Amino acid sequence: MIGNNFFDAGKSTSVGRSNADKSNKLVDANGIEYTVGCTVMLTKESKSYSSPKKGWGKFSDVDNTFLPLDVNGEREIPRSDKCLVLPSGIRGTVKRVYDISDLKAIHPIQVTFTSGESLGGDYIPPVNLLMHFATKEVEVVVE
Repeated sequence: MIGNNFFDAGKSTSVGRSNADKSNKLVDANGIEYTVGCTVMLTKESKSYSSPKKGWGKFSDVDNTFLPLDVNGEREIPRSDKCLVLPSGIRGTVKRVYDISDLKAIHPIQVTFTSGESLGGDYIPPVNLLMHFATKEVEVVVE
């Protein structure tokens, strides 16, 4: 292969960021830099329409358990309900941070949520999921 392939699916790296130029680093509302492998949490509720059917639903307001959507009679379910509602506070792991000066990415933080792993938070994702977020939508968890 000729040249560099920034989009190598087998690697989890910061895209387009040189070691010499740290002025383009992405930070959260608390000034903490997003890095590959760090734990982040959602700052507001978000919906994933790309989750599999077994992941459609929401989390209980009472005990934070996942409440799956009854998919019997799927044709009658409105499209707006055929999703996974991710609550504010759910945690995931940063898989990639895009350099917004190179790619003009609107949602430059790529986060993976792993089924069964709370990462020290109150919510356990029901399915594996990969989503992109804006810097105002996720904060780095410091413990």
